[in-house]
Amino acid sequence: MDPLPIARRDYHINQPAIHILLSRVYLYMERWEDCIKEADKVFQQGGVITDMTGYTTGYWITYTNPEVEWMFGGNPQANQSTYIPSADFRGTFDPQDVRLNYGFSILPQTFTPLVTKYTQSDELSQGIRSSEALLNRAEAYVQVDELEKAMADLNQLRSHRIVGYSNESISEKNTLLQAVRDERRKEFCYEGFRWFDLRRYGMPSISHRYQHQLGEAVLHYVLKAKDPMYVLPFPNSLILRNTELEQNPSANIPERIGE
Repeated sequence: MDPLPIARRDYHINQPAIHILLSRVYLYMERWEDCIKEADKVFQQGGVITDMTGYTTGYWITYTNPEVEWMFGGNPQANQSTYIPSADFRGTFDPQDVRLNYGFSILPQTFTPLVTKYTQSDELSQGIRSSEALLNRAEAYVQVDELEKAMADLNQLRSHRIVGYSNESISEKNTLLQAVRDERRKEFCYEGFRWFDLRRYGMPSISHRYQHQLGEAVLHYVLKAKDPMYVLPFPNSLILRNTELEQNPSANIPERIGE
């Protein structure tokens, strides 16, 4: 694979994208050294971190962003403006973080924040990009006690996302690990990472407030720590095709709604 010429922005998966995905797999498997090696290959093959502090375009997960190695999947987000980000989550962003401008917008009539990270057109909107390799590597560095290297990766990403950012220094391992994970949540919000990350973080208790329709009651849903619903049930079609599969306990749990 690697000796072949590297093509970019031609709508085909390329070598750097494959190495990004491998770094993700090894991170999930807790094979830290392998994760670092795969992430290194991304940058050895020309992967870059885009300086978004001077960005002037709207949607940034596109092939116009040099950081994006591969776009895939037609995933138009119809009616995405019905989703409102939590105030707590938006509050984790630095006020000078440009991701606030390219992932959220404010409804002028009511000043309600909305999720607007993805285009609502039929264009490809899911992407594999170099920032994932950087944060995968940063987390792996923490786990192998290479804290200075982890901090360097974290500072690099932040300096390309936050206007006027000054490098920080975190020398305590658990504090740095949490900082990397918090940055990961901000960088990849609404891209399908969080569920898998929470599972590998030990399946902590999480809670959400939601509303089915305007005018209805706001409900509060709690997923308890180590909850069986952290593991989704197999579809019945798979059980019928493969009788050796053992169904997950979540299949026997009644439908839950918030209170």
